[in-house]
Amino acid sequence: MQVYINGDEVNIDKQIMDADEVDIIDIMDCIGDIVSDGTIIRVEIDDEGYIPGDAADKTIDTDEVERLNFITGELFDSSEDVLAEARETVPELRKSLKNAASEFMLGDEEKAWDMFMDAGQELNRFIEELTDVFGEKAELLTSEEFIEIKKEHQNTDVLTMTANNLFRQEADEAAESAEEMAEVAEKLEEFICEDK
Repeated sequence: MQVYINGDEVNIDKQIMDADEVDIIDIMDCIGDIVSDGTIIRVEIDDEGYIPGDAADKTIDTDEVERLNFITGELFDSSEDVLAEARETVPELRKSLKNAASEFMLGDEEKAWDMFMDAGQELNRFIEELTDVFGEKAELLTSEEFIEIKKEHQNTDVLTMTANNLFRQEADEAAESAEEMAEVAEKLEEFICEDK
């Protein structure tokens, strides 16, 4: 396993790196001095991204994980960046989900599934990241509107749906699922496009 900060490889205590399993919190402690001029805002374990709080609770197998990358930045800048990216991208995700629903009904299921899964996973990412950055703005994190959006998202979360045999759905059921997820995206779009 190699450890990186913002894509640059760093050397970690050999005793930690030689262990079969390592707690990510121990690596975060190890690189604390290196990132003292910034804050860890995202942790990438191979191709999976996590908010720091979730990553800190994980124990990883050093033989199975190839790359551990810590993304740093200023918290204020990161929250503004995430909001800006979400405002630009979530409307496109909503359109993609609507299009996926249409493709299911038109019979091009392979194309529909690709669109559905790609947009659904991106929507998951934004809700996770917005939850993290809204932690700096307690009134947003605890607002009834955002809490309701998160509840609805839990019911349409593409990863949960996949685990519950999403792919066994008939085309009309899958189209309905895509429409429901598009509605969540629309509500999120309206919420984040308000003056935050």
